[in-house]
Amino acid sequence: MRSSATGLVADKILVSHQGSELIVESIQKNTSPTNIAFDLMILTDERDRSETRLMAHQKLVQIISSLEKMDFHQGTGLFYAWYSSDSLEVANRNVSSIDNLHLALALWTITQAIPHTVLASRAEKLFQRMDFSIFYDETTGLVYGNLQYDGNLNVWSRENWTYSTLSETRTIYSVGVALNIFHKFNLSHANRDSVNSMKLEVYEWNEEGRSRTIPKTWDGGAFQLLLPDRLVNEIFYSTQMKSGAKNYADFILAKADEDGLPFPAAYSATSLGVERSNLFQGVIPYNGNIGSPELVYTSHREFQMASARDLWDSAVSPHAAILSLPNAREDHQTLNHLLHSLYKAEDLKSGEDHLYEPGLGWLDSFYVRGPNQGRVVPVQLAVDQEMIALSLIQMLSKDGLTPTSRALHNDEKIRSSLKYYYEQLDQKFLAIH
Repeated sequence: MRSSATGLVADKILVSHQGSELIVESIQKNTSPTNIAFDLMILTDERDRSETRLMAHQKLVQIISSLEKMDFHQGTGLFYAWYSSDSLEVANRNVSSIDNLHLALALWTITQAIPHTVLASRAEKLFQRMDFSIFYDETTGLVYGNLQYDGNLNVWSRENWTYSTLSETRTIYSVGVALNIFHKFNLSHANRDSVNSMKLEVYEWNEEGRSRTIPKTWDGGAFQLLLPDRLVNEIFYSTQMKSGAKNYADFILAKADEDGLPFPAAYSATSLGVERSNLFQGVIPYNGNIGSPELVYTSHREFQMASARDLWDSAVSPHAAILSLPNAREDHQTLNHLLHSLYKAEDLKSGEDHLYEPGLGWLDSFYVRGPNQGRVVPVQLAVDQEMIALSLIQMLSKDGLTPTSRALHNDEKIRSSLKYYYEQLDQKFLAIH
């Protein structure tokens, strides 16, 4: 996936077989700020290990050099939505607040992980340039999602919707306030205001007569529920998110048994088809509207549409199941059950396509329902592979932290800010169930 010219990872590859030979082809060479951010986080962890330190440092230097060369939105210092991973040319001039938040967090983490170095100084300069003020609504404390680019007029306009439901975007509130990325605003009441304005819903899972609460997310997807814990260590700050994440791990195992699935019932935004291919006719290649039906917000209009609903839980995703591993870390029974299910799933295949390819890793998804039932979608997304890597980093680290969550935790002022945000969130959850 990685370009030798820039160090950046391409968004998606197609995996196929020619006899005994494994063929890998890039089918989406563009990359996003989130792809770059998670890659930086993983390399920061690898830099701490003696056997990978030199390789990781060289890649970090190359990526930072590429970021310094990339065109950016002049009004904010933020990066655009998509760039060519080979040439660094802008492929899409929209500006995403959450994508840039991920990249800002990664850059800030480098400054904390290797302080007083040239690389840290370069990362800090990029971080300090990024101003998210244009996205902030001072009246509600909520954050807007995108700046939409009009190529005819060469202007950007803010889309008229905010992150007002629980999803992976909540880190723009918890981390955004802690890192003071909204430069033009006094954020003393921002944590309280954003939580007050946010709509929360929960699912009460009845497990053999015992009610267990799981927070709903906008699409009901695993990454929307669990990704923030990989970045922030939410379970340290929030009792409600900690119990909800652990309940989710048990839930996907119970649902797999109930529905007779060959894999934990872990659903998350994923590929359901392949670009420029007849492998999966009539299915869009990438679908963000995938998740556990029980965990979808009641106001989600697409979920009410039969055509969309039929695909919502049609394919399980390895990254979704592996995201849940760290949240089962303290429960050996659940953890062993998850690991056993994953080891068994390594044998799932359709034709020559294995869900797990030795030497390459997990492919994107496996259909468990509908006309494509039993088929592997033979692609890999960079962001999914990166979420798998971050989950395993957290799983295997001695302190149970990733580089970003460790850096945030080690700063007393930031730790206090995060603690206050999650106290507000816990109180609101307790008020609704």
